[in-house]
Amino acid sequence: MTKNERSEQRAKEKAARKAAKKAARAEKRAKRLEKKQAKKRDGTRATVESTPTSPATSSPTRRIRSGSSNVAINHKVKAVINNNNQTVVKTILSHPMETGLRKDRKTGKRIPADFISEIIVKHKNRDVMIAYWGPAMSKDPLLHFTFDGGVTGDEISFFWKDIKGNSGKFLTTIR
Repeated sequence: MTKNERSEQRAKEKAARKAAKKAARAEKRAKRLEKKQAKKRDGTRATVESTPTSPATSSPTRRIRSGSSNVAINHKVKAVINNNNQTVVKTILSHPMETGLRKDRKTGKRIPADFISEIIVKHKNRDVMIAYWGPAMSKDPLLHFTFDGGVTGDEISFFWKDIKGNSGKFLTTIR
C-alpha cells in the first residue's frame, strides 16, 4: 500500500467516525425532543399525593392525578438536630414557579403564572414556618430554616398550594 493510499484510507475512516458521531448526536437530540413533547402532553396537574420513603430523608415520587395522566414530581427533605439543639430543615420543592411574565419562544404567547403561593410547615400540630411566596421565587425552590423544640423521631408536615389551586402535603421525620 502506498503512502497516498494509506492517507486516503485514514481520511475515509475519519469521515466514517465523524458521520457515526453525528448520527449518534442526532439520535440523542431526537430522544430528548420526544421526552420533552411527552412531558408537555402529560403536563396538566391537579391534586398531589405523597408519602415519605425513609424516616430521615424524604425523597418520594409524588403522583399528580389529572384525568387519565399521572405525572411524577420529586421533592427532597432533610431534617436534623444540630449542635445547638435546633432542628435544621432543608427541602427542595419541585415546581415550575412561572411568573406569568415570560413568553414561549416558539409560539410567542405568554406562559401563564404558576407558582407556590403558600407553604406551611408543622411540627406537633404547631406552625413552625409559614411562607407566602410570590412570582419572584426561582424554579424548584430550596427552603432552609431552623426551629426549636424538635426531637429525633418527631414528624414534620409540609403543606403547600399554588395559585392554580394545586396543593400538596408531604412528611419527614427528624433524625
